Amino acid sequence: MVAEARRLLSAARFLTFTGPGGIGKTRLALRVVGEVRRAFSDGVWLVELAGLTDEELVGRTVATTLGLRDQSDEPAVDALLEYLADRQVLLVLDNCEHLLDGVAMLARKLLGGAPQLQIVATSRQPLCIEGEHVLQVPPLATPDSGEASSPDGLARFEAVNLFADRAKAACATFAVTAENSPQVALFCRRLAGMPLAIELAAVRVRSLAVERILERLSDRFALLTGGSRAVPPRQRTLRAALDWSYDLCSPAEQTMWSSAVRSRSVSFRQKANAARRLPSSRCSRASHRICKP
Repeated sequence: MVAEARRLLSAARFLTFTGPGGIGKTRLALRVVGEVRRAFSDGVWLVELAGLTDEELVGRTVATTLGLRDQSDEPAVDALLEYLADRQVLLVLDNCEHLLDGVAMLARKLLGGAPQLQIVATSRQPLCIEGEHVLQVPPLATPDSGEASSPDGLARFEAVNLFADRAKAACATFAVTAENSPQVALFCRRLAGMPLAIELAAVRVRSLAVERILERLSDRFALLTGGSRAVPPRQRTLRAALDWSYDLCSPAEQTMWSSAVRSRSVSFRQKANAARRLPSSRCSRASHRICKP
């Protein structure tokens, strides 16, 4: 996935990482950006938009991040175009899904007036402007039910490695062993490789053995809480992450999602996949790779 993202970024000026909440869009975007940052002589700038509620302030937020002085009588987009006109800059616009129109309008203007600018965005929906390349972020790889679950065998799966890393951070004595490796493998499968869910559950090893965590997964919303205070509130619990996604859906999409979630015969993996497949009401005909207006 990193190699594919780097390939797209080398060929496109605007790349958007999409996927449901908790899938790891920001994590992947920052990893890719970290590997290509040397190619941008005038810097890489992360613009965090999660806390912004007014689309009219997107341009001013970007300008502030770049250190541009607030000129109240000058539109922010004009100041940005003047600053970026001859600079080789990569802008990372993080969490755009609730500001789609404002971000799309700004990105179109900046890309049109700053020929060396490139933009990476993370969003639960594409922005759907001309030239946008869209990369759907998949869940982390998990072991199949029939695969051997030895510690060495599990080490090649991203979901297991994330769980082990976060669990060890929460409890220094934790390790994936021959005794607990079957439970770890099952745990990652039941959480469908969703990074946020895995991270929230991993911290529970402070007080619970892995098999006890598995037993409590039947009530995921009660179990998967207590995320880091350093992240936005919508990323501290599984319910908050899903509520954020749900609120961004159209009424028809909310009906589809509610129907899937209420079904007791549908697994967590199937529900997660259903959330990933929900159409964007804003740009339902967008291709998986390139969006056109």
